[in-house]
Amino acid sequence: MLVHSKDLILPQERSIDVHEEFTRGHFVTNTTKHRFSALAHDQINEQQNAIVKGDGGFVGLTEKPDALRRWMVSAPETSRIHIEASDNTDNPDDTKHHEEKQTKQNTRQLVETIDDMGNPFEEDTSDLYTLDKKVVMSPEASCRSRQQNQLEKLSTNL
Repeated sequence: MLVHSKDLILPQERSIDVHEEFTRGHFVTNTTKHRFSALAHDQINEQQNAIVKGDGGFVGLTEKPDALRRWMVSAPETSRIHIEASDNTDNPDDTKHHEEKQTKQNTRQLVETIDDMGNPFEEDTSDLYTLDKKVVMSPEASCRSRQQNQLEKLSTNL
């Protein structure tokens, strides 16, 4: 067994202060507000480098000393801005009530229309009309619409 593996088996017996810091989470840095997004300190540097460099890689920076200095100065701030932007977009619950509000409004309007005009599924008519205004489509347009629906059904069955 490796020496490092043996050290991890019973850390509370070997080094009490290290074990206490470990259980408090002082060996990691949270990258977002989510509880399980923590990374070990040595991995944070690698992640920040990857975020700042993007797809271009490190080659261009090592060939141009001015570009390397600019990157070294701007990397922490660029990384911070990236993390803040990620935190703002990671929380879909902030806008959930907007979607629910629109769905409730649409449902309420449909129920009101059915109450006012009657249930369109119970009517025995060949007329094709809109639910909100009860505008009747001309017989020619209605026939073309039915033909189009039949053609679509046939094409999907082929």
